Amino acid sequence: MCASPIPNEKGDIIGSLHIAVDTTALKKEEHELRKDRRELERQVGLRSEAHRAVSKRLRREIEERRQAEQALRKREQSLAEAQRIAHIGSYEWDMVKGGVVGSEEAYRIFGLPPGSEVAFDRIMELIVPEDREGMRGQ
Repeated sequence: MCASPIPNEKGDIIGSLHIAVDTTALKKEEHELRKDRRELERQVGLRSEAHRAVSKRLRREIEERRQAEQALRKREQSLAEAQRIAHIGSYEWDMVKGGVVGSEEAYRIFGLPPGSEVAFDRIMELIVPEDREGMRGQ
């Protein structure tokens, strides 16, 4: 509510002007906005908490994976060294694609370029005839 004096020509107050505004709707909207803001802040807090938990879990998983990969590399190096010392190679045969991928020592033994994928039939040609049947699982 607002009031203003109404003076005459001599400056005497002869009345006042009063203005009244119904602020019920405005107050209700302000209340709803405060309520919505509290709810949004609550949700942001929950999401932030969930985000921190997920980030923590991901950091832990990344560290576990890094350690597992490091351990695997160490085992692969040990296996490669053992194969080199014993002059024994190993290979994996992808029966779907038909290719063979071997260890460094297997490539050296067969005289093939290291890391290349070789057809299984080519490997069989490099094995002495009397050992081929055993290699084919017959």
